[in-house]
Amino acid sequence: MLDSNAGNNVRSSPGRTAVPAAHLVSSPAIASLVKRGALGALAIKVANAVIAAAVQLLLARLLGATSYGDYVYAITLQTVLLLVATLGFDTASLRFVAQYSGQQRWGLLLGYIKRSLAIILGMSVALGILAAVIAWTIRSRLSSELTITLMLAFLLLPPNATLQLRSLTLQGLKHVVIAQAPRDILRPILLGLGVWLAVKALGYPASAPLAMLANLAAVICVLGLTTVLLNRILPTQVRNARPEYQARAWHATAFALLLVAGMNLVLNRTDMLMIGAITGTREAGIYAVATRGAEVILLGLSSVNAIAAPLIADLHARGQREELQRVLRRAARGIAAFAVPATVAAVLCGRMVLGLFGAEFTEGYNALTILACGQLVNSLAGPVGFLITMTGHHKIAVKVLFISATLNILLNATFIPLWGLEGAAVATALTTVLWNLAMSYYAWKYTGVRATAL
Repeated sequence: MLDSNAGNNVRSSPGRTAVPAAHLVSSPAIASLVKRGALGALAIKVANAVIAAAVQLLLARLLGATSYGDYVYAITLQTVLLLVATLGFDTASLRFVAQYSGQQRWGLLLGYIKRSLAIILGMSVALGILAAVIAWTIRSRLSSELTITLMLAFLLLPPNATLQLRSLTLQGLKHVVIAQAPRDILRPILLGLGVWLAVKALGYPASAPLAMLANLAAVICVLGLTTVLLNRILPTQVRNARPEYQARAWHATAFALLLVAGMNLVLNRTDMLMIGAITGTREAGIYAVATRGAEVILLGLSSVNAIAAPLIADLHARGQREELQRVLRRAARGIAAFAVPATVAAVLCGRMVLGLFGAEFTEGYNALTILACGQLVNSLAGPVGFLITMTGHHKIAVKVLFISATLNILLNATFIPLWGLEGAAVATALTTVLWNLAMSYYAWKYTGVRATAL
């Protein structure tokens, strides 16, 4: 804990590196950082939601439900592989980059950046090749359009994994807007523009492979820009430092975060994959639009998470628990102020919005309503997941998420054959609520800090 009467001397808790008092951030400065970071991230998230919805609308209308379903299914599968390819090092960047930069341990920061990039590149290339071989082997069971779309999705894996790492490294340095703007705004714009030009200006037939090819080109362009930005933002001391490595600690933390992210992905994407496998890719496409509508409610939470994750790691490393509680309480109230009216709007306007994508997409309205209720609870719980993982309590998070993910799979397998889209929505919303209740309890028990607005 910090000694408030110690002048320039700071005592550190056991197991923590002492931080000079000159580097401690005052409460008003932290509040300002949270406000600026959260508002900047919110602006990015809102812009991303609008642009992504417009691109989704464009793709759905150009491709139709079946081809759009093929595209969404391939993207969802690529997202699962992306999680494995990054091996948790992308999320670990939020902790280690924030910690090392806050403590000015430039050698360790440089070593982490180099090691994480090498691991992710090697893993994503190997995984992409393996997945492509498997897809080619079973091509007789797939449509030709879906086979080509999958092959392009696997080709997308290495640049997408690298972009994910670069973006979260910038976020760990607390440059939230710069980290997210290229990935969340420029990339979907390039994707939509590429498909529109190919179909309307060049006369290519609209198809799922064309959309995936445009996605690949967009990611490569944004990766180049993000790499340039990161090189400019890194402190000069990092470039001049000698790389240092704490491989054992990095691998242990990254693996734990990989398990956490994997269980989160199961909670968020199992319904989509199981709908595609049980009822077909057409229904998966409709459900994807409903899911996107419900995710608007999470804009406040995800905006706060963007700045909260590195701040939690930084404040916890400094032993400033009371300051951390104040930050989280204010953040949670801001999240609630956005989530409640957003839920009401999603329920009242959901059918009309879904109809913009085409008459057949209104079949997802009931699923949208159910998912919106689950996401409201998710938002009101605040950044509870990061509160646990960024403070080193990975094992608790893994246990809770494993139980929740297992329950999610079982419920989806039971409810989808019975109720279709609504069954998937009930399974996902129910497990989301249970997960947040359990995580909130353990966060308070092990950190003494509450992440909710209450």
